[in-house]
Amino acid sequence: MNPLPLLDHRLAGSRLADWLTALGVAIVVALVIGIVRRVAARRLMRWARATPSRLDDIVVGVLGSTKGSFSVAVGLWAGSQYVDLSTKAERWLRVAVSLIVLVQVGIWLQAAIQRSVDSFGSAPGEDNGARTRATAVTFITRLVIWVVVFVSALSMMGFQISALVAGLGAGGVAAALAVQSLLGDLIASLSMFFDRPFDLGDFIVVGAEQGTVERIGMRSTRVRALSGEEIVFANGDLIKSRIRNFKRMQERRVAFGFGVDYETSAEQVEQIAPLVRRVIEAREGVRFDRAHFREYGAMALEFEVVFFVLSNDMTVHLDHRQAINIEILRQLRTLGVTLVHQPSAQSLRRLGPAAAGEIAGDPPATS
Repeated sequence: MNPLPLLDHRLAGSRLADWLTALGVAIVVALVIGIVRRVAARRLMRWARATPSRLDDIVVGVLGSTKGSFSVAVGLWAGSQYVDLSTKAERWLRVAVSLIVLVQVGIWLQAAIQRSVDSFGSAPGEDNGARTRATAVTFITRLVIWVVVFVSALSMMGFQISALVAGLGAGGVAAALAVQSLLGDLIASLSMFFDRPFDLGDFIVVGAEQGTVERIGMRSTRVRALSGEEIVFANGDLIKSRIRNFKRMQERRVAFGFGVDYETSAEQVEQIAPLVRRVIEAREGVRFDRAHFREYGAMALEFEVVFFVLSNDMTVHLDHRQAINIEILRQLRTLGVTLVHQPSAQSLRRLGPAAAGEIAGDPPATS
């Protein structure tokens, strides 16, 4: 049987042979683009590992973000040149291919920006502030890219952008009211990116919650609590709260008191404050502020001491505090001074007014 008459059969205005040619061209073009992309990406990746330049890393990231739909779209466009399509079919094919290419361009730009920002934010010597600024740049550029892609796609599909913007003027008020909370969180995230009340990795306290900042997103900020769970704050709520950022603390102030027995002589009391000062000044990494015999307490002669730990690290602070407390205790014992436990105000409140009065030396109330 001779297949030539069958190949001359016309389908949708074109010969079957032309349709088969178009299909073959589309497949070949799509395969060639996919193979070239993979080979080029593999070779560039080997090259990027051997060079300190960041440009080749960006190119590798861009090539790796190429979608298979892009290869298929280019293949269909190439194959369509071998068949006669109707005006309507040709227009819809052109729009579909253009949309796919437009989205792919947006993905390429996003990948290039992301790789560039990642390289900058992870460079040696960059602090958490640089990482936060990098996140802000990524967020803003992605927003701009996809807004442009969306508007361009509407224009390609035949929408009148000017008329659409005018229509949004009337419906925008209702839409804004409907997504008021979402818009508030988005605006709050932009405010945090530029105002930077905290950076990634900072330890913050918000109300009763505390933890380390792990991610600053468009709608929410995620914090890892000390107990391990993840705390999610809405950006709108977070920006309205009082935030205590311990990571930016340059030094820690330590204030504490102790009491000595009323049997302590005046000569011994005179030696206590200088003794405490010598103990604190003997340690590196701390700064002495003051030490005084503050007042006559209910059960003891009360002293108050203030010094600063020249670090924001909690473990360093506790190490210094423990060492100073132990040395003060040792020196007071050598001096022959007896420490007296002084109940805290919280303890006295738990005991009740009658017991608190007895501790303070007042007679208990009688009926």
